[in-house]
Amino acid sequence: MYWHKSIFLFEVKKDHQQAVSVIEKAFELLPNKKRAITELEMEMMMALGTYQFTLGHYQEVIDQYKRVQAILDETNREPADKTIKTRLYYNSSRAHTRLGNIEESQALLHEGINWCIESEELHLLPALHYQIGYNYELMGEYEKALEFLDYSISLFELSPGHNYTTFLSDKRSTYLEVLDLPKYKDENN
Repeated sequence: MYWHKSIFLFEVKKDHQQAVSVIEKAFELLPNKKRAITELEMEMMMALGTYQFTLGHYQEVIDQYKRVQAILDETNREPADKTIKTRLYYNSSRAHTRLGNIEESQALLHEGINWCIESEELHLLPALHYQIGYNYELMGEYEKALEFLDYSISLFELSPGHNYTTFLSDKRSTYLEVLDLPKYKDENN
């Protein structure tokens, strides 16, 4: 119940500090016995990571997601909910990007893409490609950024109901301007 209350506080009330406090209270209620961590508990840990990201506590995000990764590694199990691992890669990479750890971010994103393909879990595949392109943008490598942005756009177009068309189109136009490519290339791709 505390976990769901924290989500309400975070998403609806926008009281991020209180959401962190409530979810930490939820963790205190978990049994301390040596036992396997459930997927629900991993979801709670990842929610705390999301809250920390919003608060700009990027190292705490990385630490939180490393704990989840360690649980998966120690037990050598694949979660029934494949999105757990995908979100783990994606959200960890975003925190690394914010801290300027671009190489670590890129490595996690490529692992995430490989995981998506292996597990046939395609939910965040467009976002993983976008983030790789964004990292290349931060490095000033606009040709590579454009390549991954185009992958991302193609994948998002396969996802019904996405609302990133304008943002991605504007980003693509910016890349083309920086690369000084003719406008017709934008229309013929």
